[in-house]
This record gives sequence, C-alpha cells and structure tokens, in this order.
Amino acid sequence: FFKQKTAYESMPSLVGSEMCIRDRMKRGVIFDVGHGQGSFSFPVAEACMEQGVIPGTISSDIHKYNARGPVFDLLTTLSKYLYLGLSLKEVIALATYKPANAVNLDDNIGSLKIGADADIAIINHIKDGKFYFEDAEQNIRNGTELLVPIVTLRKGERFSPKHSVHPQLTHKP
Repeated sequence: FFKQKTAYESMPSLVGSEMCIRDRMKRGVIFDVGHGQGSFSFPVAEACMEQGVIPGTISSDIHKYNARGPVFDLLTTLSKYLYLGLSLKEVIALATYKPANAVNLDDNIGSLKIGADADIAIINHIKDGKFYFEDAEQNIRNGTELLVPIVTLRKGERFSPKHSVHPQLTHKP
C-alpha cells in the first residue's frame, strides 16, 4: 500500500493480472501498510480497497522525521483506514492480533487471553470530528473518526501519552 514512482500508473488493476496481489495473498503473503514518510499513498490504498484488497497487517514506520506528520503515530494510521472504510474491530485486529499471529507470537502478544503479556491500550474513538489526514505524497483526505491514546499498559507498567489530538489533524493545511 505504498507508491513507488510509477507503481500506481503502471498497475491500473491490482487484481486482474496473472501475478496479482490476490494470488499472493492466497499463497500466504501478508501485505503490511507500514505507513512512513514516503510509503503510504491514498490513491493506491483507495484502489486496493475498491478492488477488495485489504492489508494483512497495519503498522507505522514511525521515526523522528515523520512523528510530526504525515504519520504521527499508529493510531492516526489506523484512523486513516477507518476513513478508507474498515471497521474499528478490523483496524484493531490488523494492528494487534494479526501481526502477532504473522510472527507466531499470538500466544504472548496481541490478545487479552490468560497467560499473554498484559499489553493494553485504552483509546478514545472520536466519531464526529473533522480531521485532515495526509499521505506521504501530501494528498489530503477529510475524515470524521480519530483514534486517540488515553493510556497504555505494558506488562503492568503504565505509560501516559505525550499528546492528545495532533493540532495538524484538526486544522486545514
């Protein structure tokens, strides 16, 4: 779900060729979003979603150069997929259980089952806002839902977020 210089233009159909993404998915290839400074495009993600190609996992390639935009954090990346039409349940699974399962760690992380590490994120699901989401190519989409961190517990230790709603998400660029 990233765009190289000519990927979108050279792939008008993501599911119609012999070597298509769906074939790879059926063979067990897991496609991850990995939203970073240069690796997420709304036009490509929208084309995928229109053709029923949904990512196998959602992650963020967060680092100091994109923490102030366009990535901000994993919850903002998940919010972009709420905008694209996935449900809250789907985006949470794509960022928790599905990645843990992909690397065979689903007995320890990515769930709340007995014996698993107690990693818990409490989030606020804002459903009636006005948010401006930007991709790596400065394409803007207007969303109404945003996931915001409240508190995180990691193996029983509490971590409070350093922010609430990022100001750039609420002001038109």
